Amino acid sequence: MLDIIAWFYSQNRSAVVKVNFGESGWGLWIFRVEEYSSSADASDIFRRVLASDPVWKDFPVIVEEFVEADVAVAGGSPSVELVIQDGPVIIYHCGQILNDAGEFFGVEIGKGAVPDGVKASMERVGKVVGERYHALGYRGYCDIDFVVSRTGVLYAVETNPRRTGGTHVYDLAKHLYGETWEDQAYLISYDSFRYGDRTIKAKTILERTQPLLYPIAGKRRGIIITSLNAWEPVMGYVVIAASPKEGRKLQQELLGLFDH
Repeated sequence: MLDIIAWFYSQNRSAVVKVNFGESGWGLWIFRVEEYSSSADASDIFRRVLASDPVWKDFPVIVEEFVEADVAVAGGSPSVELVIQDGPVIIYHCGQILNDAGEFFGVEIGKGAVPDGVKASMERVGKVVGERYHALGYRGYCDIDFVVSRTGVLYAVETNPRRTGGTHVYDLAKHLYGETWEDQAYLISYDSFRYGDRTIKAKTILERTQPLLYPIAGKRRGIIITSLNAWEPVMGYVVIAASPKEGRKLQQELLGLFDH
C-alpha cells in the first residue's frame, strides 16, 4: 500500500484508502496530495494511520483515486436502493445532508432530494449490479453508492447487500403517503444526533420537541423521534415535509431546541 500511495503522489493525485470491512468513516483515510511536501512525508503519515487502529489489519484494503464531490448535488454522494427477488426492482433514491462544516448530517429522500438526471443514471447502473446479484443467488435489499464529481461525472463507488440507513425512511414514507410518496413528501433521517453533553430522559425530550412532533396542527409534516440512546446523549429522528426548504427549516428548528 505504501508503494501505491507513493505512485499517487508521483502522479499528483489524491486517493481514498478504505478497509473492506470498515463502516461510517471507520477504516477510511483520505490522502490529499497537496497536504504533503514529499512522497516520504506521505508514507510516514500513512504508517501512523496503519498503526493507529486494529481495523487496518483487516484485508483487503482498497485504494482508489479521490474524487472531489459536488456537494450541491444530493450532498455529492447520492445512492439508489433495490430489492432483489424475481429480479432487481428500484425502490428509492437518496442523497446526503451535510452541515456547514461539511460533516454528514443525515439522509434525504423524496421530492427534490435527487435530480432526475442523476436518478436515471443511478438506475441504469443499479439494474446492471442488481442483475449480477440476482445471478449470484442473492435475494433481498442492496444499494449502490455514488459520488458526483465537480465536473458532473457520476462514479459508482460501492454496494451494500443489506438494508441501509435510508430503508426505514422509505418504509415510513410509503406507509404515510402510499405509492406516490415521492411526489408528495421530502424526508430527512439522521440516526446519530448528539444533542448535548449528558443524556436527557425520553419524557423530557418529547416534551421539549412537542411543538415540532408529527403531525403539526394535524398536517402531514413534523418530526418523528426514531431512537434514544440510554447511555449517550444521542437520538435519531425523521423530518417529514412538503419540500427540501421546509424540511431543512424543520431540522434547524429541532436542532435549535437543544442549542444551549
